[in-house]
Order: sequence, then C-alpha cells, then structure tokens
Amino acid sequence: MTSGIIVARRDLPVIELAPMVARLDQTVEDMIAGMPNNNPDITSAHFPTAGAAGRARSLECRSGKTGQEEVRLCLAKPVHDREHLQTADVLRRLDQAGFVPEDLPQLCLLKDHAEELWAAGVYYVIALGPDSIWQKPDGGYAVYFILNPEDRGFHLHWLGGDLGGQLWFLVRRK
Repeated sequence: MTSGIIVARRDLPVIELAPMVARLDQTVEDMIAGMPNNNPDITSAHFPTAGAAGRARSLECRSGKTGQEEVRLCLAKPVHDREHLQTADVLRRLDQAGFVPEDLPQLCLLKDHAEELWAAGVYYVIALGPDSIWQKPDGGYAVYFILNPEDRGFHLHWLGGDLGGQLWFLVRRK
C-alpha cells in the first residue's frame, strides 16, 4: 500500500493517482469548503450535484450519480507547455488517448493532496466533465483548482478562450 496519492508517473504527460472515494451526496459548497480563495460563482445553483438535488428538488446532477463512488483518477496533460488549444481540441486529444474528463466532485478530492501535487509540479487542474461546466450567455465556464499555496482555491475558466500548457486535466481511463 502506498502512503501518498501519486501511484505512478509515466513518460507520457499522465500522473496516475491512488484510488479515492468521491462523496456525490454533498453540495458544492460542502465540497469546496476549507479553501481560502474560491470563486463565489461556484455554487450548487450553477453546478448541481446529487447533494444539492436532495436539498432542492429542482436541481439535478447531469451524470445521475448519487452516494459514494471509488474512483481511479489520472491527471493528463494533453496540451504542450507552449501550446494553446480550444476546448474541443483538448477533449479530442483526451478521447484519443483513452481518457474521459471528470467532474467537480472528483476534482474536490485533490484539495487534501494539494501540497504533494504542488511539489510534483502540478499547479493547475481543470475538470471538463459535464457536471463541471456552467453555461452562461457568454459561453461555458469550467472549474479549475489552483494548487499554489498563496492562491489555493477553486476558480472558473472561460471555455471560449484557449487552454494552455500549464493545465493538467482530471480524467479517468475509459
């Protein structure tokens, strides 16, 4: 049994993480609690989860998942350091590499491991799963996690712009 979260790091830009249990019955506010610099728009109203749906029946988790789930997550870096891609191109690269983007509940699991990931060179992690996208009139916004100790927290990235090479993407294998 390993003592840290990182199980393996391959030559490809992929970091495999130790299995974790995602609690899908929490509200978004419960999931992101404890981080000092969260964006105030990351709420259950904008990112419905099973937990929020149980408290406000008008909200439904798009994935339909509830309860707890053991997850085997990876961090993938499909965008090279000096490269910038549109969201559709990133999703295509992840799909071709055999990965599916994960969601906000899984992203929130990383907050307890921020120091270890930061030390491993992971500075930003973004979730592009359907339950991590907030649609507004000016486009979609995805949740990302800044691991920098001085600005640690959950933020929003506008998907109408480019995604750069500093981002790691939270994924699972197909």
